[in-house]
Amino acid sequence: MTVAMADCHVQRVSYTGDLGFEIFCDHMAVRHPWSTLWDAGKDLGLTPLACAR
Repeated sequence: MTVAMADCHVQRVSYTGDLGFEIFCDHMAVRHPWSTLWDAGKDLGLTPLACAR
């Protein structure tokens, strides 16, 4: 799937019953999709998932 002009693999996941998506793209192309999705999701409460180890 193309996300903000970057070729990515998008996977739908639901580990806790909440619908989520994992987006994987080349590490050199991640900045533009990140900032585009972050800006678009601010009003919707979009949050990044932080995994605790």
